[in-house]
Amino acid sequence: MVTVFTPIYNRKYIIRRLYESLCEQTDKRFEWIVIDDGSTDNVYELLEKWQKQTHDFPIKIKKVKNGGKHRAINMGVQMAETEAFFIVDSDDYLTDDAVEFINLHFPEIENDESFAGISGLRCSYLNDTIIGGRPDFSDYVDSTNLERKKYGLEGDKAEIYKTRCLKKFPFPEYENENFITEAIVWDKIAYNKLKVRWFNKAIYCCEYLSDGLTHQGRDIFRRNPIGWGAYISDAIKYGYTDFAKLEPQIFQFIELMVDRMPRNEICSLLNIEAKTAEKYFDRYDNIKRTLDKLFKENGWKEIALYGYGNYGHRLCCYLKLLGIKVAYVIDKNAESISDKKAYCLEDDVPSVDSVCITLKTCSKELIQKVQERFSGLPVWLLVEKCYLF
Repeated sequence: MVTVFTPIYNRKYIIRRLYESLCEQTDKRFEWIVIDDGSTDNVYELLEKWQKQTHDFPIKIKKVKNGGKHRAINMGVQMAETEAFFIVDSDDYLTDDAVEFINLHFPEIENDESFAGISGLRCSYLNDTIIGGRPDFSDYVDSTNLERKKYGLEGDKAEIYKTRCLKKFPFPEYENENFITEAIVWDKIAYNKLKVRWFNKAIYCCEYLSDGLTHQGRDIFRRNPIGWGAYISDAIKYGYTDFAKLEPQIFQFIELMVDRMPRNEICSLLNIEAKTAEKYFDRYDNIKRTLDKLFKENGWKEIALYGYGNYGHRLCCYLKLLGIKVAYVIDKNAESISDKKAYCLEDDVPSVDSVCITLKTCSKELIQKVQERFSGLPVWLLVEKCYLF
């Protein structure tokens, strides 16, 4: 038996596709647990309707106050009555033989305490391509989550974990935060040398929608900094990855939090010594001084940003401390920006003192285009250093 678990938040418009894929399963030996994480679109009523109609497999639903996917997973694990726990997001669906495949292969590792679970592959439902590409083996390979790269197991996969394993390694929950990366648990399981049997077979169909967690990128970490810091701390403590690869995250975390908590508390949260942190704080102070000088010398008080990705968000951390107002953002994904007024390049926009381009990949042609659009205004580029044009 398998527990298919789905956390849901305002996905009434798309959840039917997953439901229908469950109804089409060739093996009905599973239960479907759905946690409605504070939805406001009446999806719970739809789930109740299906619950009454369905007889081939049980549906368990629970409505809770919005707390994030990680809290929902913890609840679902406690509700599960099977040995295998399969997280399937509400905007995705399963191949018809997914449950049959799990029930065939999960027993192979169920009583082996060196295993945490099994996994299949994910494919795009738009073009059937394998997420992350095909792995470097024909049938299956046994490895921890931290050893995936050497077997060509890139990108998201379709892991089915032992329910008892997830009870042993629950997601940490922090007050006033509703997100923590799932990697914090998957990596901890791997650090404890528990393997996954990775199969070269697609059982999960997905695409990354604009209202999903994946699409929010680094911004969701910024809104949940304590959980982000906990992940960085664990990665350092347990050696999940090379320290050099973590340095960009460490510095970005410091940029975000240096005005919110004392520097010694940041070091403690990230599990780094004060001496090690000095170079990050020095770098931060140097950037802040450079920006302060730039704005004071030019008398700028209000600017616009062209692009609102990683560098745009990071620049805003500095400008907030310097008392500089970001009046609006020019961004091709303007409709997805919620905390800044956003425009497209062709729109009529309010006047500002200057325009900053915050795109990491910025061509001379783009710079010229922005200069022509904002004729007479200073246009400058901020990536790792400031360039004034």
